[in-house]
Amino acid sequence: MIERFKYPGGLLRFGVASDHPEVRSILRGFDGIFEDPRLTFAGNSPLRTAEELLKLAEKYAWVGLACGAERPRRLGVKGEENEGVLEAPDFYFWANGARKGESNFSRQNVKNLLVVGTGNVALDIARLILTPPSISAGGLGQTVVDFAQRNPEVRVRVVARRGPADAACTSAALRELLARVGDAAVAGDLPPDAFTAKPTHSRVQKKLVGMFGGLAVEGPKARLVFDFFKTPVEFCTQGSEETARVLVTKTADGRLTNLPFDLCVKATGLENSSGSLSAQLRALAPPPLKERILEVGWARPRASGTIDDAFRSSEEVAAMIGAPPKVDQAGG
Repeated sequence: MIERFKYPGGLLRFGVASDHPEVRSILRGFDGIFEDPRLTFAGNSPLRTAEELLKLAEKYAWVGLACGAERPRRLGVKGEENEGVLEAPDFYFWANGARKGESNFSRQNVKNLLVVGTGNVALDIARLILTPPSISAGGLGQTVVDFAQRNPEVRVRVVARRGPADAACTSAALRELLARVGDAAVAGDLPPDAFTAKPTHSRVQKKLVGMFGGLAVEGPKARLVFDFFKTPVEFCTQGSEETARVLVTKTADGRLTNLPFDLCVKATGLENSSGSLSAQLRALAPPPLKERILEVGWARPRASGTIDDAFRSSEEVAAMIGAPPKVDQAGG
């Protein structure tokens, strides 16, 4: 097993909110695997090019690529590479002590933090940032506690291009966030039917519509605001001050609005690209070797991105590797 980080665990170690230790505890279930003498683990061993991986693949009967989706999904708008515009993996690495992105989160006087997206990851970010240090005993990382102490007035605005019924979060994640942050609200410029459940909505959608609809309209004291029907158009600055960063968005009726921010975290999912390491490897590998290269879980093209799908993929690959070799009809 070859891993670019010092320790194994991937998403469980670096992609789980630091105040969810019960999820991370799943890692302990793998201790027995790493004690098996048939397994060799090589940490701190990144494979940066397809050529490196190809040389390695030639030495093994099978090669399983379980490296996950390789890059954050882009919004495709101008300015998303600007200073202060970060990706959700940067946040998780920082919050879990891996320090990537720390230079941004070590700032003081952060008053406006935008989160683009309404999935569970977006809600995790909002919950961690707004958790008071006084209740950090639940596993909140020290880096997050330090941020909260430096920035006691920070407000979080969660921006979504669609409505409450289309939020990609679970009702459990939303309930946990609202229980942690008492003064949550919704933006006041939403369409009049934004919180009206429709017959075509699923049970989960109706529950989310009801939960969001039960929040107060944004006021001056709200520390968490859900801002729906805002499509990102451009990240830019107004004037020469660093604090004048804004996200220009378009509303449902076509108006442009400016959302000021000090830091913005994009939580819009991950994707595989045509230039991914696995795609490059398949392009370089000769036909016999291609048959022995297996993508697992989220590393597969068109993977659904669900945990159940990743488990099924792992079981399929394990069964394929463990199956006896095929024998042709002539008995060869």
